[in-house]
Amino acid sequence: MRNLFVIALLIHCFCMADAAEIDPVFRQTLNRRYEFPGQKGESAIISCLKLWGNAAYMYVNSDADITLLVNQVATYNAGAGAGHQLQTIFLFGGEVSFKNVTADFVPNRFLEKTAQALATANISGLTVHPNIDANLPEGGSPILQLSTLELYQLATKISEFVCSNPLFSGIHLDLEPFSGPYITPLLFLLEHIAEHMRGSLTGCTNAAYPIGRAISVYSSNPSWQLFSVLGANGAVVWPAYDLTEGPVSVAQYTEALQSNLTRMLEIVKQVPAEQSARFSIAVPASATQTEYMYMVSGGVNLTQTMSGKQQFSLTEDSYITMAVRTVQQLVKGSDGFIGMVLWKLTSGYTVASDGSRLGPAGAFDVSGEQQWLQQNL
Repeated sequence: MRNLFVIALLIHCFCMADAAEIDPVFRQTLNRRYEFPGQKGESAIISCLKLWGNAAYMYVNSDADITLLVNQVATYNAGAGAGHQLQTIFLFGGEVSFKNVTADFVPNRFLEKTAQALATANISGLTVHPNIDANLPEGGSPILQLSTLELYQLATKISEFVCSNPLFSGIHLDLEPFSGPYITPLLFLLEHIAEHMRGSLTGCTNAAYPIGRAISVYSSNPSWQLFSVLGANGAVVWPAYDLTEGPVSVAQYTEALQSNLTRMLEIVKQVPAEQSARFSIAVPASATQTEYMYMVSGGVNLTQTMSGKQQFSLTEDSYITMAVRTVQQLVKGSDGFIGMVLWKLTSGYTVASDGSRLGPAGAFDVSGEQQWLQQNL
């Protein structure tokens, strides 16, 4: 008999979910693996557990974007097949400041309004996690000057911000790079945010969230230690894009994805069995720094310069179809896999390091891509 703490390795009790909304295949997997209190293999307790699942990054740049993007999520989920819906939105929430660790976190100005709009839309089973990021070297790498006490204070402030809002079921952190001198302070910071997410000190557990809030961390080169510090409510999001030095063919992109994802899965195997090793894979559903269909120039009258690669196609290899198929092939048998994350829902173009604007901007901008994802994500 497994207790609820162990069940939480795969499930979050974040919202009421009707049994019909749960992917039948995944339900059978759960029933085989766990014996719930009450009826063996099937229990009413499943109806109050929130499963991990597919997600999407969302970036709101204006009030008009709120209506546009919320409608996109509602439309996508309404037409998605069982198990292909979006269950979590990583909504851009602002940047971490390492200059004053005792100051309250200052969120992006569209965060609260967009979270409210998503709640008002009443999209069944959907949760919202503010996506908080930081470019660690910026401003002279201030994180490297922080003491462990200051890092703990920062972890507390971030957690208080997230858990003071009942609309937020968790937090997503994109603190880069996870390398070199940044690894040690990052692991300490993330470990204590994760502890807060599971505990009551910063209000993260309550009647609505009895096992706390979720934490996920974006990392292109995670270590087994990163998986370990995130604990029972945590997961790593690994990007299946920007894997090469520059733009390459779809075939070369697929080769890079296969080798890099295989290497990441080997790291997952290094995590001790009694610790968490859950992960999502972010896929290029719109333009990235190296996977894009066209470049945009001009002002009012935009000009598109095609890259010669397909973002989506039913008749030839394309970035999103090869990404999804490759991920599905390689993660078979990985108990820790919890879903894919769409990059990205927005109205703004991806901006390259040289300032170029890259398209498509949003995940559903190319005809047919949304419908394909609704049946294949």
